[in-house]
Amino acid sequence: MGPVTECGETRAADLPLPNLPPSPEVLEYSPDALGNTLKREDSRSMKCRQPLRDAGDEVPDHEMASASAPEFYEVPVPEDDDDLLLGDTECFLAFPDQRQVWEMTLRETQADMDNLPSAQQALEYVLLATPERKKRVEVRMQDLSEGERDQFSQAKGKEARLVVLGFEDPGLNDTPNDAPTLGKDARQLILQKVASNRSKLINFDISTAFLQGRGDGRKLGIHPPEEIRQALDMKPGDQCQLMGGAYGRIDAPFLWFKTLKGTLESLSFTQSPFDACTFSLITQHPQGRPKVHGVLGIHMDDGLRGGDSYFRMVIQKLRDKYSCGSYDEGEFTFTGIHFRQWDDGSIEYDQQEYLDRIQPAHIPRNRRCEPESPLRPDEVHELRRLNGSIQYAAVHTPPDLAAKVGMLQSAVPKAKILHLIEASRLLHEAKSNHVSLMTVPFPEQHVAFCTFSDASFASSRDSNSYQGTLVVATDWRMLANEKAVIVPMVWSSRKIARVVRSTLSAEVVSLCNSVDRMSCLRLFWEWMKDPSVDISQPDEVLKGAPQAALVTDCKSAYDIATKTAVPSCSELRTQLECLLFRERLLENCQMRWVHSKAMLADCLTKTMDSSELRRCLASGQYSPYDEDKVLAERQGRRQSLEWLRKDAEDASAAF
Repeated sequence: MGPVTECGETRAADLPLPNLPPSPEVLEYSPDALGNTLKREDSRSMKCRQPLRDAGDEVPDHEMASASAPEFYEVPVPEDDDDLLLGDTECFLAFPDQRQVWEMTLRETQADMDNLPSAQQALEYVLLATPERKKRVEVRMQDLSEGERDQFSQAKGKEARLVVLGFEDPGLNDTPNDAPTLGKDARQLILQKVASNRSKLINFDISTAFLQGRGDGRKLGIHPPEEIRQALDMKPGDQCQLMGGAYGRIDAPFLWFKTLKGTLESLSFTQSPFDACTFSLITQHPQGRPKVHGVLGIHMDDGLRGGDSYFRMVIQKLRDKYSCGSYDEGEFTFTGIHFRQWDDGSIEYDQQEYLDRIQPAHIPRNRRCEPESPLRPDEVHELRRLNGSIQYAAVHTPPDLAAKVGMLQSAVPKAKILHLIEASRLLHEAKSNHVSLMTVPFPEQHVAFCTFSDASFASSRDSNSYQGTLVVATDWRMLANEKAVIVPMVWSSRKIARVVRSTLSAEVVSLCNSVDRMSCLRLFWEWMKDPSVDISQPDEVLKGAPQAALVTDCKSAYDIATKTAVPSCSELRTQLECLLFRERLLENCQMRWVHSKAMLADCLTKTMDSSELRRCLASGQYSPYDEDKVLAERQGRRQSLEWLRKDAEDASAAF
């Protein structure tokens, strides 16, 4: 093999090149027909390899001339899609000299560095390999005529893509244009499922996915550009019928998802009733119970998956049907989140690289001196940019930013310079405090959920109340008052949608929403473990699931939930909500009380220091306390103070 350069490229001249016979023209440039674009006449012939010759065979002179190559040529491997041929993620062109053009077809290989092909085996292709990236490159060489050389020199670096004007679709308002996006809850449960089974976490990307969707039966006509009219010898007024997916078509993502769903179902995948982009590979166990071999999440044309050997075999059939542009195991970036799987099966993920790329807002000194001054239109644009960029990270990885960015979002309509300054400070805080989350391989049957719920009453400048929810995955140790490992699953920080009149009312609203979120997550997880559960009877399913916990720091709400007496509140609506969330606790859910300093969701309700939550996430552990013992100690101290106060009053009266 040739030497590997720093950029991961192999020098093709150091490898023996194949002796190829004259091949038919596989690349043709036709400026009159396609307007400075490359047209592939026979893509199959470009990708097929020529058979090896025996060592003693003579090579004709004309073949030697056509296969000649420069003494040294370093093959430039594209690093992104911009340099790929016609947007194809598998092919690109190389120009070793003025008389030749090489089309390079990338193929992934599972060969490790110790088992690379020998020089004799490499006659058919050039191998580009580094410890991180291994690609096999098939080479086809072709001599160019003088006219073709001129055409290629003009077309080099250019690409074209036919895009239809989707906004002119006659069924624009009635056609479904949903895009297949994986929900956050589903993604987190897929990570937990993969980690619990200690499977390999794999990410893949399907090339030209939107072009592979089947049509929906509508007869759509398009007016082709002039170049295509000339190439197809079309008459004035002739149209082309659009039979399937196309770039620009408003329902292209939906058609692609329907096509992919049909393919997955033909491979025995089952769609989740909780998230349309989540699929499980299920077979029947000999004892009659379903067996889940793996899970797959689809996000547009990307996928996140993990499973056993049978699951990988079925996925290979999917890869044979659809061409994958990328296929990464163990460490990759998916939807802007960097994932890394460790040897024990645990999965670490963060968005630090994404946060580092966010540029802060430039605020002139004279504007900083006017914090109460309203923002100008360009400054409002900067505030929206910062808020949107930070919010995307706060939703997926660092929960400590959620409340602060949420309050900045609500301030945009009446934003001032001080809000832009706060946004810049929040960005600096996010970059300075690296938050990395970890999914731990709990055994499936031991995974339990614990929800921290908190609320703040009239805590913002506009006197709005906010609620915060943090749902973590843990095991039985949490309910046994032992130090337990916690895995953040979902979190939220939002304004309470209605006016509340007291702290108790705000806490009860937050508890109701939090227990609903946790119940849905628990039901989803039970289905992911055993798809035969009857989700039409959620109460029965959750009663048979591992016990969950709902944690609050509001003593009044805790008393209402744990006492059997009918709650008595000044607000009748709050009283009804207390009865509702007390009923939800019957779904094998335990109510817990903690001190305010131990409430992990506290920083999700107001602008405050988030260092305690970050420390807990960094350690990955949380230790609850026996609330009965703590409350008894508090009651004992209160009685002692009352006795001391009474003794002091008696002594004063006697004096």
